[in-house]
Amino acid sequence: MSEINLQGYMSSAIRRIMAKAYRNVLNNPREAKTVFRLQNTFIKSESRRKAVAKKSGVEVPPFLICSISTECNLSCKGCYARANGIAVMPYVNRKKCIGCGTCEKVCPIGNIRLIENVQTNQRVARIGQECTNCLSCVHFCPQQALELNGRETDKSYQYHHPGVSVKDILKARENRD
Repeated sequence: MSEINLQGYMSSAIRRIMAKAYRNVLNNPREAKTVFRLQNTFIKSESRRKAVAKKSGVEVPPFLICSISTECNLSCKGCYARANGIAVMPYVNRKKCIGCGTCEKVCPIGNIRLIENVQTNQRVARIGQECTNCLSCVHFCPQQALELNGRETDKSYQYHHPGVSVKDILKARENRD
């Protein structure tokens, strides 16, 4: 069985995607600016990937860098976004946190703990360093006390499947363990 050159394979896939995008521009010229910006992003990303590989020995796949969002919530090893500080990290607004423990319960990796705030003598959530950015804490917090990029969480932003409750998550975790 032959070994695949992943970098070469993915880079050729990017070239095929761009060729199709340029063909589409012929039918819809309004898309030209977006396609040219995307092409420029691919070129810059390739040089960044090479620099990261040379500096740290980590091979970053091209498709992780070319994302439709600047705020990735994945936690991949060797992540380009995390290395450049653009990954989303939840922040606990201590003025809003009432210490109910919902975030601690829904965190799939047990990365959130309730600690005693000595100034107010009440419990508040603390997010550890192992956050995988799943954002369960943000979406389940009843007080909207968890914020992203310094922005307050609006209740309309919070979403989880209407058929899934905190109790369901805890039951599934018990069954898994």
